[in-house]
Amino acid sequence: VKPAPLILGTIFLSFLAITKRISKKSRRFRMLGPIGPLLTCMAGTLLVWAWPALSEDYGVAHVGHVPGGTIPISFGALKREVTWEHFQAIQVTTFSVALIGYMESIAIS
Repeated sequence: VKPAPLILGTIFLSFLAITKRISKKSRRFRMLGPIGPLLTCMAGTLLVWAWPALSEDYGVAHVGHVPGGTIPISFGALKREVTWEHFQAIQVTTFSVALIGYMESIAIS
């Protein structure tokens, strides 16, 4: 276990829990609940951008460069017969996307 990602994750998770609790208790800060994940994401992005040593020396992983533009449309799989192997190849990714969507809906509520 790398200590830097563990510490950052703990801090960000605590921030999310605190903002959710504050948003439920105070009408004045009720927008902190839905905005908390966005603020956390922005803070993490800015932190890794401002201190490159976090990713280079301490092992804090980040996505990196995301190419611009749109992905070209491809109908290669539709031209062939779709087999069970095709479904098995995307099973983990599909489950991950569904889980992230479910957790996002819980975080917003």
